[in-house]
Amino acid sequence: MWELLILLGGLGGTLVGGNLVVRRERLQAWKNLAATCGLEVVKASHSKLIYSQLEARDGPVTVRIESTSRTQGYSLRVLATFPRPPGLFSSVKIRRKGSGLHDLEIGDELFDRRFSVEGSTQMIAALLDEEARRLLLGVNFEAELEISGAELRLVTSDRSLGNLLPLLLALTRRFTEPVDIVQRLARNARQDPAAGVRLHNLLALIRDFPGDPRTLETLRAACSDPSPGIRLRAARALGAERRDVLFALAESLEDDAASAEAVSILAGELPFERLRAILDQASDKRFPQTVHACLEALGEKGAAPGQLSVASPDAGQLSLAPDAGQLSLPPGERQV
Repeated sequence: MWELLILLGGLGGTLVGGNLVVRRERLQAWKNLAATCGLEVVKASHSKLIYSQLEARDGPVTVRIESTSRTQGYSLRVLATFPRPPGLFSSVKIRRKGSGLHDLEIGDELFDRRFSVEGSTQMIAALLDEEARRLLLGVNFEAELEISGAELRLVTSDRSLGNLLPLLLALTRRFTEPVDIVQRLARNARQDPAAGVRLHNLLALIRDFPGDPRTLETLRAACSDPSPGIRLRAARALGAERRDVLFALAESLEDDAASAEAVSILAGELPFERLRAILDQASDKRFPQTVHACLEALGEKGAAPGQLSVASPDAGQLSLAPDAGQLSLPPGERQV
């Protein structure tokens, strides 16, 4: 493999008007690389100009490599086609950021910064697991990449081809595997290292497959997820079965948004003293969303046992209100 990379690298520096010997060497290097990657070469040719073309196969996958002339000089175009059943996959498009596609975020910050994605949200969530994202980021580092329907296209150079072809083939093999969408979503929701991706997959299960037993099983497992936001979504979907998770989120104050939403959900079930204790802690931690959720909940109860107000626009301090039984917010905020 190293010998091939050295040869391809050398060819990459050849001038556009390279001679016939160089073109033959380039084509042979492509053949050797294809064989090393387990591809069967079915066609290889070159013209009297600079253009060369190779077609190879790996089962149902067809790979075409051809030289092109661009404004900046010589480059390679690689096209991989693979059979997919009609349906959700045909709508999937993945390109470099800034290509004009709708930016569907999947919860992986690095991936979302580098790629624009379009298509069925459940299929995208199922396909773009940790390994697929790693391969796509690896290809994107050295080539202009585009995936649309059952085609994967990239523009690169001889110098990079030796690194990219194995990644390209690994991607096409993954995309030709049969996909059980619910099973893949459930696996990603449990195992993906990115909390945002786990949440994205969990929400897809809740939205699109609420009655599937695998969704219920995944929701129960998600109640122990390290992310407070994921535990919140899972417990909320499970309802009365996991009310304990909501109580724990409300009182743990691990995350402002999650605690605030848990307090809002449980407003009628939290006794005054527990709400007051959460409010005191949220004020100390300067969690404004939880402070306001507690004030709303206390206001609904009438607040007869005490007088509370948020004393400053920072929503971080509590003080007595002028009239017993009232809750007040800073000037400009809604009174409760």
